Amino acid sequence: MFTGVSLASNIVAVAASECHGDYYTGRDPSVVGVGGVPCASDARTIQSSDIFENGGSLSIGGVSIDLGGQRIGAIELRWSARCGTNWARLNLAQGGNIRQLTVQQDTGFSQATTLLDPLHYWLSPGVYFTNMIYSPVHYCRAYLYKPIFWVSTLWD
Repeated sequence: MFTGVSLASNIVAVAASECHGDYYTGRDPSVVGVGGVPCASDARTIQSSDIFENGGSLSIGGVSIDLGGQRIGAIELRWSARCGTNWARLNLAQGGNIRQLTVQQDTGFSQATTLLDPLHYWLSPGVYFTNMIYSPVHYCRAYLYKPIFWVSTLWD
């Protein structure tokens, strides 16, 4: 009788120690996860927006207006169902003047990564991401700051 109770409490304790909810907030999705498997391993992109240098496109009421410019990459809102977390990821195909990458929850809470300090003006091509926000029930969005304007995904 007592062995069954002890076994059941051990199972609950192991599951609780591997998945802490807010424990994931502020942590690296490529390192932290459940059972030693990083949250990034099951992640998928749920929203994305292209990034343009010297122009871009604008969508108003479903009508897309081409403003010219060259596509230099994309910003993505990532979601891990296993961890219940969101984060922002930037895929930069060409260098660009991008200062900050942020994931923001509809509560106003956010995690930001400063990509350039005021003394440096150019970010090399590559993949950049923020730390995670535990957000299984709140909407989130990813956005980045370029001098003069912001680029954002939709809330999801």
